[in-house]
Amino acid sequence: MQESIFVDTGFFIAIVNKDDEFHANAMNLYTALKKTLNKVKLIFTDYIFDEIMTGLKNHGVNIDAILKFGEDLLLSKYFTFYKVADAHFREAWNMFKKYKDKDWSFTDCTSFVVMNDLGIKFHLSFDAHFDQAKFQAWTPD
Repeated sequence: MQESIFVDTGFFIAIVNKDDEFHANAMNLYTALKKTLNKVKLIFTDYIFDEIMTGLKNHGVNIDAILKFGEDLLLSKYFTFYKVADAHFREAWNMFKKYKDKDWSFTDCTSFVVMNDLGIKFHLSFDAHFDQAKFQAWTPD
């Protein structure tokens, strides 16, 4: 069975934006990940896609590069686009309200709900909130 890994916004931004503080780390992980692409399923949501496009634009990345990256990502055979369902939205809203003591964004909550629903325990992220929510950072074997 293929292992699933949830890919968060920060990982994608760090890959594209050479000025990102996590760029080198992301590239190292991506290099290792490429060796296992036939063994893993990489999942991201529409909320993550929204954050990627907005984040890259806010970081001054060239719009043509952003559009190309977006198209490549949506058409990639390695990355699976997952739309947050209405039930996920409601559950994420409940999580967001329940954990108001946490500094989790609503998008974080949608990610956690989708991960739980799909049985995903690993993430590619530089966001400590995933660890705080008891998900494990993916590392190469």
